[in-house]
Amino acid sequence: MQVANAHRKPQHLHVAGDSVAAEDLKVFARAHHLLGGMGVPFLMVSLFFDHLKRPMGWLKRHGAGVTVSSLVLGTLGILLLMDRLAWLTTVAQRL
Repeated sequence: MQVANAHRKPQHLHVAGDSVAAEDLKVFARAHHLLGGMGVPFLMVSLFFDHLKRPMGWLKRHGAGVTVSSLVLGTLGILLLMDRLAWLTTVAQRL
């Protein structure tokens, strides 16, 4: 009967133009979860806080430069996401 097959999950997902098996994505998601995702750097800082006082002091002294760099990288990331990096290149060439 056709109705029974209508609720099947897709066997493949298309990511960045490539066909990837759903099972492969599940393995990647589980590994990411087990490794703590983005929390690993924060966990490492908390575990080695005494050893990182000097580098953290450097960040505190140069915070304005780090903030500006972060804003530039964030802007470039958004332009890449929106596929507008060519626009930025055109503007830069006119300068």
